[in-house]
Formats: sequence, C-alpha cells, structure tokens
Amino acid sequence: QFSTTTKLKGVTFWNVGAMGNDDKSTKGESLTVNYDLRLALKTSFTGEDMLTTVLRAGNFNDVTNFAGLTAVEYGFGGSADNNVQIGRLFYTFPVGDDLTVTAGPVVRTDDPGMYAGYASYYPTDLLLDFFTYGGAWATNNLSNQGSGIGAVYEIGDSGFSVSGNYVSYNGDSSTGGIATDESISTSTWQLFYSGEAFGGNLLAQAGYAVEEGTVNGSSTGFGTDAATAAMAGGGEGYSLAAAWQPAESGLIPSISTGFSSFDPTTKGNKDVDGWYVGFEWSDVFIEGNSFGYAIGSAPNTGSSDDNTIWEAFYSMPVTDNITITPAIFGVDSDGAADEEGFGG
Repeated sequence: QFSTTTKLKGVTFWNVGAMGNDDKSTKGESLTVNYDLRLALKTSFTGEDMLTTVLRAGNFNDVTNFAGLTAVEYGFGGSADNNVQIGRLFYTFPVGDDLTVTAGPVVRTDDPGMYAGYASYYPTDLLLDFFTYGGAWATNNLSNQGSGIGAVYEIGDSGFSVSGNYVSYNGDSSTGGIATDESISTSTWQLFYSGEAFGGNLLAQAGYAVEEGTVNGSSTGFGTDAATAAMAGGGEGYSLAAAWQPAESGLIPSISTGFSSFDPTTKGNKDVDGWYVGFEWSDVFIEGNSFGYAIGSAPNTGSSDDNTIWEAFYSMPVTDNITITPAIFGVDSDGAADEEGFGG
C-alpha cells in the first residue's frame, strides 16, 4: 500500500501450449511458454470516480500456432518483445444516480462506463479469443484502443440499461483525428438486460456498431482470411446474445449463446457471420472447480470458408490468487486457408 487514493492490482497469464496442424497449415507446432502481464493502477478522488492506468507487457508476438482461428484471448494485444506499454488510460465518473461516463486517450469499447455488459456467463479470459466476445464480436471491436468517450445509462430498477461509445484508433494523429473523414473509428450501441428468470439469472443484449475504415473483429486474429478481407473497409455490425445461469450449481450448466453479422461498406463484399454456444458447470468434483465447453463458427463469409472451432477446459483454483486451467481446442476450416488443428 503506497497511496491513500490509489490501489495497484495485477494479473499475469502464463501459457504452456502447442498444437498440431494438417499439411496445408503454415503454423508452427512447437511447445512454447508465453506470458501476458497487466498492472492496473486504480485512483479514486471522490470515492465514486476512477482513473484507470494499465501497464501491459507480453511475448506472444512470435507464436504463430496461437493466431488466426486459434488466437488466444490473453495473447493478442499484449506488448510484443517484453516491452511495457500503456494498455489503458481513462477516467470514469458518475453523472447523477443512473448515468456513468468514461473518457480517455487510451480506452477500448468494452471498458467500464463504455459498454453495458456481455450477455455471457462463459469465461471471458480463458482460451480461444473468439469465445470471449459473448457472441457480440461484430458490435464490439476489441482489436485496438484509442481516444474515446462512452456512457452507460441504467433505466431505473427495470434491469435494463443502454450504452453508447465512440473510439478513434488514430485520434492521436493530426492526419486522422476524431470524427473526421480520415478517422479510423468504431461506435457501439447496446441495449442490455440483467435479471432473474426461469429459476436462475438471465442476461440478454442487442447491439449495433458502425465501423469506419477499420477491420472489425478479424483484426484480433480470430476470423478467416476471407472475413478479414470483406471487413477491411468498415461497415455495420449487428449482434444478439443471451445467457442463463442456474441459481444453484448442479447437473444443469450455465448456457451462453450469441450470433453476430457484419455488413461491409465496400460494394461486392460478402456479409460476415459467426455464432457460438458455451456451457459451464460449477463445483465439478471439487467445490470451486469448473468444467466448460464451447463450440461455434468464427467470422466467415459463407460455405467457401465455413469453419467449426471448439474448446473444453477444467479450471482449478489452487489458492485464492492462483488458478490452473488445462484446456484443449480444435479447428476445422474450409476454403483457401484450409486449416485443421488440435492443441492445448
């Protein structure tokens, strides 16, 4: 403890893994050890506001077997070659009782005060990057961060909230800027619900996004080559997602599902679709441990590059601060970038 106004929180992910590929893949098959480190300084001046500064470093930049459809969540976006960078810098503050506003020079569309929430009970910090989006990959571009502002408004005690945000990835450049024709930007709008239903907890969301001059979703690495090309000129994204969690752990798992579609701006480019379903059982064998499985189709343009990806995990908290998670995954993709792989 070094300050009366600031707390330091940190998390590090260590990944030991490899995958095997068919003859058509150019990805490596070596066993690798990689890390992602995030140190967050949380500063509050009034007790209700929050200045967030995140320092981030990592070394996933040379791991080709954890890229493309098998991109790992905690690897993408980590600083390359062990260089420490400012991963986030933004300020969040309340306006009245129901409105929260966030603004900053290094902010992302899903940061607090920017996005109402993910309609997902499936873990968002686990393995394959695609499954961490809760089905809303087309309306929440997490490929980068930039200069932005957003707000979340809670509609009384109804359980509903709405959010809207704008992020310019080249907002720090005089040749780009904010809300100009040269801006590379994303704007995301969402209606979100959280409440009780069917003997458990229910989450639901509907989203809409406008991308200007940027590659949505696929620039995180989890889309097919054809999807990446189709979305390169920007466009409009739509998403629907829902999740249900039983009130008590048992044989019935939490169920999370979502579907997104992206309509490219460039004439002649095909629409891009993707979906997923995720399940998680709590307190499996030992209290606190969990087992989960997810399957879906990452962003693709149709039958020529259709794909199926899946993952399964067993998460084991060994202390209050350390969790070990063995996991396996697989991918099967058609088209020019024919790809089959299995790893863990």
